[in-house]
Amino acid sequence: MSGILAVWQSRQPTPWSVMLQALAVLGGDDQGDWHDPCGLSLGRTQRYNTGQAQQEPPVLHDQGCVLVWTGRLDQREPGCQTTDGQRLITAYRSGGLASLVGDYAFVLWDPGADRLLVSGDLMRRKPLAYFWDGQTLLVSSRVVSLLHHPQVSGALDEDYLAHTFGEWWQQTPGCTPFKAIRRLRLGETLVLQRGQLTRQFRSLTPLDVRYQTPGEYYEAFWEVLGRAVSDRLRHPRPAGVTLSGGLDSTTITAATLKHLPTVDALSFVTEIYPEFDERGPIQTFLDHYPQTRWHPIPSDDTHGFAVPWATLPVPDDPIPVCTTPLHLRAMAQARALGLGTLLDGEWGDEIFRENFPALFRAGAGGLALRLMLGRQQAPAWLWREWVMPRLPQSWQWRWILFKRSQPDPLPPWFYPSYVAQPLVQASYRQSLENSRSQDFQTGLTWGLNQPPQQDILYAAHGLEPLSPFADERLIRFILAIPPQIQIDPQHRKIFLRQATAGYLPEEVRWRPKVNYFDPLRRSGLLSECARELCQQVRDCPPLAEIVDQPRLAQALQELHTQGGLEAHIENSLFLLLDWTNWYLNVKARYPI
Repeated sequence: MSGILAVWQSRQPTPWSVMLQALAVLGGDDQGDWHDPCGLSLGRTQRYNTGQAQQEPPVLHDQGCVLVWTGRLDQREPGCQTTDGQRLITAYRSGGLASLVGDYAFVLWDPGADRLLVSGDLMRRKPLAYFWDGQTLLVSSRVVSLLHHPQVSGALDEDYLAHTFGEWWQQTPGCTPFKAIRRLRLGETLVLQRGQLTRQFRSLTPLDVRYQTPGEYYEAFWEVLGRAVSDRLRHPRPAGVTLSGGLDSTTITAATLKHLPTVDALSFVTEIYPEFDERGPIQTFLDHYPQTRWHPIPSDDTHGFAVPWATLPVPDDPIPVCTTPLHLRAMAQARALGLGTLLDGEWGDEIFRENFPALFRAGAGGLALRLMLGRQQAPAWLWREWVMPRLPQSWQWRWILFKRSQPDPLPPWFYPSYVAQPLVQASYRQSLENSRSQDFQTGLTWGLNQPPQQDILYAAHGLEPLSPFADERLIRFILAIPPQIQIDPQHRKIFLRQATAGYLPEEVRWRPKVNYFDPLRRSGLLSECARELCQQVRDCPPLAEIVDQPRLAQALQELHTQGGLEAHIENSLFLLLDWTNWYLNVKARYPI
């Protein structure tokens, strides 16, 4: 992972060194920049993530082009000595950028064509942020780096804010917490030519594969996953894995051990919450793969108040995820072990999700109905997967509103005047409409457009998270699998369970999913949370006309005296605390 920065035709003096230094956390191996009299500046803070990367300067000049980029290109020919950056420029010259596979993002300047390209891989694993006002274009690997530029306002994006406070997470693709800053969307390329900015898009398409039996699909799955893992192991620093007792992480660990003789595996364990402890299935996996070097990580005290947030880089987005403190402890352990990458099972839930609409489209409606009837809650499944998608949209909307137990879209401590704003209501409606049953590709596209929130925290620990399940080749393969072998009346993720026969112990293969726990709710720190939240809200100007502080204080008092509230109310409280903590840290370090 490297940090890249580009400035085109700035109308005010650019604090270049400050903006580039804000990217130093993403790359400490090398740094360089290049400035052209035409008004273009390119810079890169480089981290070597392949053996060939050490052969490239931070700013690459090749074939008449100038390139800054981050990431890794896959599908290298054996014995190829060309660096990935050179391959990228060659692909541009030959019109073959769309054929590149890997985790990457780049800014490329072609002076002969007076063309600036800003793009990346189709899976959006290294999303770039940008500012465009019709004349000046700023591009950065980090949203917050752009806040240093005097032309960029720090005004918050109200749509993003509404979705965050409502826990809807259906923000418009490409938006960021700041109104003036956008991100590249899935498959988006910016083309700046002769002062005009245009956008181009490409989309995911299924691989053209048609096997005769399920077994052939299972075998092909391991072949594609093997390539995804092997390419990620090109990293020059040692690789480890995060290992739970679940299906996704054990599959990735098993796939990694097909390429490495041993691997370090990090797992969260708990002594005082036995219902969440996974040492049993983890040990079963370790018995099957004794070459795994296991490192249990005690997590009983991992909660938001145990994290030294002031010493960490500010993420581009608030991170309202209860598991972040656990991940931070894993990052510290990985660094102590000398690891440079962590392979994980992220995206397993998204790419192996059930796809009933695909069964209907494939002409297997009868099978879909039988599978639904085999579920414990068959009427609810039939309604959601069969009846609802066929109703007029206005009827679907009315039904969703009818089923809502909460008449207002936000908790009671938000002012009614804020809740009634057209933008808030529109955001709420958008979230409800997107919550309806979606086909696989629509749901996946939405998920990929969300920012990878914790990457900057990994970078601060000298690590890069790598998710083989997010590989473009693997996802295109999954899109091509017949839906008939992806759905089962009893077991979710049936394709992955069947494909891992012989690779995983039976206890792990058929184990139901166990979610992470949130130690904060069981730590006796609710009253401390309440006190800190009250203070943070008072110190946070954007909340002055949004949050009714007396009503919030009342809710917090109830939380303190009752020892807990309804789950969705507690979630909203913690989310508000996370957001204010993030905003105040941004405000303290950046000019907003």
